[in-house]
Amino acid sequence: MGSLLSRVTPELHERVLRRDGMCFAAYAAPALGLTHRCADQWGEPHSASDLARMTVDHVHDVAGGVRGRRAPSDEQHLVAMCAAENIRGPSRVMRQAQRDYLTALYAAQTQE
Repeated sequence: MGSLLSRVTPELHERVLRRDGMCFAAYAAPALGLTHRCADQWGEPHSASDLARMTVDHVHDVAGGVRGRRAPSDEQHLVAMCAAENIRGPSRVMRQAQRDYLTALYAAQTQE
């Protein structure tokens, strides 16, 4: 059982959704040569910018992450993602795009 420190609070969830503004998979797919259609956990399609239906995906800093461990629950390790993609699990290419996106957003903080 994870500690309360690793929980995604409603406030953190909201900050990540506001920061990203849409499903990361829908945002990144065209540049990666992929297609993506947002859907909820039951497969019902919805708009990529329907933040009320978005989940957040945990992203490790390195490919492969730490086996059996979820990435930290903080803004530097979370992206907005529709439930269908989050449940299915992003491809390696999509996961690397997530890492690149988060690194670019928070590079200045890690250099301080």
